[in-house]
Amino acid sequence: MSFRRWKKVDLTTLHKDIAALNDLPVPDLVENYDLLMQAVADKHAPIQNKLVIIRPRVPWYSDDLRRMKNQRRRLERKMRKTKLPCDVSSYWKIRDEYCLLLKDAKTKYYTELILDCEGDSKELIRVVNSLC
Repeated sequence: MSFRRWKKVDLTTLHKDIAALNDLPVPDLVENYDLLMQAVADKHAPIQNKLVIIRPRVPWYSDDLRRMKNQRRRLERKMRKTKLPCDVSSYWKIRDEYCLLLKDAKTKYYTELILDCEGDSKELIRVVNSLC
């Protein structure tokens, strides 16, 4: 993924560089506008690359778990910022609920997977090996 860090740009020098483009003749400015602006952008906020790892979704991870994880992360940030006892306790409560639901979802999924292998020892060994 490519991006530019525009928030770290010094606006005064960016403004000066853009204003310096006014010294160019108008036909050259119009003809090369994209190239000139890209050069200014590359000078102040060069393109940076970031490695984004896309992991496959696990079958037991549901939308409810995703929403609860988002809520847990939101409460964790709030707790770290305020350090109030009420925020700490609400974070602990949602954290415990999320961990319990996550464990239950995994257990239910793998239990059903193992039960589906009833009578097929080859498939059961494959499932057990995937767990290990």
